[in-house]
Amino acid sequence: MSDVKHKNLFEQLRMRILNGGYCVGASFPSENALVRKYGYSRNTVQHALVQLEREGLIARFPGRGTFVTKIGASRSIGLIVPGVALYPEFFQPIIATISRLSMAGGYQLISYEGYSVEAAVRRKEVCAFAESLLKKNVAGVIYEPMEMAHGRVFGNSQILTSFAKANISVVLLDSDLVLPPKHSGYDLVTIDNVDAGAQLAYHLLEVGARNICFMRGPELWPNVQKRMQGVMCAMVSSGKRWTDANVLVADPKNVMAVRSFLRRHPSIDAFVCDCDTTAARLKQSLDKLGIAVPDEIKLAGFDDVKIARLMSPPLTTIHQPCEDLAHAAFDRLLARIANPELSPVTVSMLASLTVRESTVRHFGCGIGKALKACGRNVK
Repeated sequence: MSDVKHKNLFEQLRMRILNGGYCVGASFPSENALVRKYGYSRNTVQHALVQLEREGLIARFPGRGTFVTKIGASRSIGLIVPGVALYPEFFQPIIATISRLSMAGGYQLISYEGYSVEAAVRRKEVCAFAESLLKKNVAGVIYEPMEMAHGRVFGNSQILTSFAKANISVVLLDSDLVLPPKHSGYDLVTIDNVDAGAQLAYHLLEVGARNICFMRGPELWPNVQKRMQGVMCAMVSSGKRWTDANVLVADPKNVMAVRSFLRRHPSIDAFVCDCDTTAARLKQSLDKLGIAVPDEIKLAGFDDVKIARLMSPPLTTIHQPCEDLAHAAFDRLLARIANPELSPVTVSMLASLTVRESTVRHFGCGIGKALKACGRNVK
């Protein structure tokens, strides 16, 4: 009977909160007031309040009282993931999971649906959508910082500053705004990119690589720097040399740049690329140069998207736990909304290594046979 009573009281209070019966930040009735008003025992009232607090509808502060949270007054949350235009296979499962969690929890999810691959257009879309969220008075936002967009630093900072002024809670997804070792001061949910990079490097060393190179594009993103750091740490801890020659900064489709680099550094026998797309494009360049993967050069990437499985040979990569990332981001946002004074945290999830033939298949020709006068068999 007690369970029924506290559930009934919980539902009555919950509906009144959601219907706007209590203002955000306004003092919520005390236990004594609720006992008098509804005629339930103190124990029943306490149980109902605990459940309201668990759902993030109220926040209780010893010595100060109980208050309705912003999520209690606004059941709307925003989701901005501009990266879905460039990495749909990675971000779409995350978006789908957050949408499902929102629906199950009774929240209205307002998500950014722009899919422009043009950086300038995408940036304008994101800024306009952020403005619309401000007008809708959402309780919080899960935000994946813009990459590969002109003015991206200014754009991200501008958007997050506007959310802060409106007291809208924010949780960053996938990447921070600043390069390590700095931290933006926002909650962040991502994988442990340093550990992931180290996993790939240790694997390559175990299968016979001696001199690993990290390949990235001209722009240096926080996650990419951490992945590169992981590879470097694994190399150094294994007694291997690491210098600027172990980093290739170039367009992977630039065959001339790849050929020039390999001629200057003929001892490179493995590449860890900043993502699977880079690895696939580098593989095309290596094919044009007549360099066999994995016999002459072993190849690995990050994200485990479809192209990694379709490559020939299939690509060794890091598999990202998309659903777990979505759950963590959603849970952290609700916690942040319920208690804006929480200290910012970084949730770094371990990602798993997926080993495929791009690093382990051997045909017996060996690297030595492929090396020629220029230091490598390059056309």
